[in-house]
Amino acid sequence: GITVMGVYPIQTLKEMSDHDFFGAEDWQYQPCSLDLTFDLSAMRVARFAMPPCTSVEDAWKMSQPVGEYEPDEIERGCVYLLPIRQRFKLPSDVMCRANPKSTTGRLGMLAQLIVPGHDRYDEIPPHYDGQVYMQVISMCNNIILSETEPLIQVRFMELDTRSEEHT
Repeated sequence: GITVMGVYPIQTLKEMSDHDFFGAEDWQYQPCSLDLTFDLSAMRVARFAMPPCTSVEDAWKMSQPVGEYEPDEIERGCVYLLPIRQRFKLPSDVMCRANPKSTTGRLGMLAQLIVPGHDRYDEIPPHYDGQVYMQVISMCNNIILSETEPLIQVRFMELDTRSEEHT
């Protein structure tokens, strides 16, 4: 398994951004996490995609695409795939774990991070270089989304590189 040595603090996250591991604006940084932003260019799908998906296109095919949207609101009971604006280029000794922001649950929404080619939700593996996506569904009400109100945050974790098991 993967041995996590610790979670990176805000100062390290800013240094990582400076070295092009990801891009972010100052307001996205939290003490030990990064709020992810998304584009409203969404794909509405009939059901959640299950990892692993070799590409988001595969996820859309598996999820029975209904159509492309730029939703003013997320309709109750409908599933959407939205691209995350931050592109990641992680080194071999860093991985990310994602979780919904507390507001997401209070709004009655489920949000999960999908990484093309990875077999788990809410995880960006070491060495990953590319785009990530979010699946979102409102369980209670129609919700108006704002690109500046994050639904998911990620924590960057230092891995024990002495172990070869996390490759």
